[in-house]
Amino acid sequence: MMTRAEITIGLLSLLGVIAITAWIGLDEGVMPGDNGRLAKASVGFNMRSVESGAQMFDQYCASCHGPNAAGANCPPLDEHSGIHGGDLGEGVAWRLEEMHWDRADAYGFVYSTISAGRMVSSRPDRYQGTDPKAMAMPAWSQQYGGPLRPDQIKDLANYVVNFRSYLPSAKEEGAYAKGCEAVMDSMAPSVATYSSKCYEKLCVVAYEAKGRTPPKAPELEGPKDDPANVAIMNRYWESFWAGCKAVGGQTPPEQATPTSAAPAEGTPATDGTPAADGAAAADGTPAAKGSPAAGGTSAATGSTTTGAATTGTAATGSAGAGAAARPAGTSAPAQATATKKP
Repeated sequence: MMTRAEITIGLLSLLGVIAITAWIGLDEGVMPGDNGRLAKASVGFNMRSVESGAQMFDQYCASCHGPNAAGANCPPLDEHSGIHGGDLGEGVAWRLEEMHWDRADAYGFVYSTISAGRMVSSRPDRYQGTDPKAMAMPAWSQQYGGPLRPDQIKDLANYVVNFRSYLPSAKEEGAYAKGCEAVMDSMAPSVATYSSKCYEKLCVVAYEAKGRTPPKAPELEGPKDDPANVAIMNRYWESFWAGCKAVGGQTPPEQATPTSAAPAEGTPATDGTPAADGAAAADGTPAAKGSPAAGGTSAATGSTTTGAATTGTAATGSAGAGAAARPAGTSAPAQATATKKP
């Protein structure tokens, strides 16, 4: 029979083994958020992937998408492109939103577009590509007849997605507004019915900067598409955008009118659409030719449409080889950052 001392020694040995195993696990970084050896190795692996992707981008993509993915004959893919920053708030990753893609899944969008290409440009008036007779962007993955392996597609996607590091962290104060400011100047949606919520966000910031309170959205009774509710929202947004301009804010290029049929000639306008020439407005006052009726002309919903539809090629680069070579991407010590030229 074992003595009490032997049992005690055995238990202490077992506890010692458990403690040593736990310490090794913590040191290796096996838990999410750990900074152990495995976590550091993962960061290093991602850096190398970004650097490899930067080199391939120069070889295959830069002749169309421009050096540093800043855009040329094909759309930009950098931090101003509307692909990144979906985690900051609605409207920052406007390109993904107008394509009905999850705005937080930039990697999936970029990877799939590089792999399969794009048959038709969604913004042909802005981005011609390198060969108008060819598909807008060729498929690059071997799975779709292209020249690149899956690991090479992954490196390219990691390089493009890494431009997110140039936008503010989601934890940073005012990150949403800063993200909107970063993409506002290059915003050019291809879908006429889409408008980024960044316009609304930055207008609120402009109101607050002047010490003013933005108009409060009215509480509607009944369906939103009810003519009375449409007229109420028209007046609200007309007031919101007018006040935004007064405090120096930026409004959408054009504001949409409700999608209701235009009144026939001689029919009074009751929902905010202009009355036909010679027709009486809602209150019985004759409307001058081309003048709006009483309801206002701003959008019926919180988001407004921008003006003419302009479209853009896929998220990633189509280009043959021949782009100017660039040194491998540089990275920050703890986090990979996209390679930029001075």
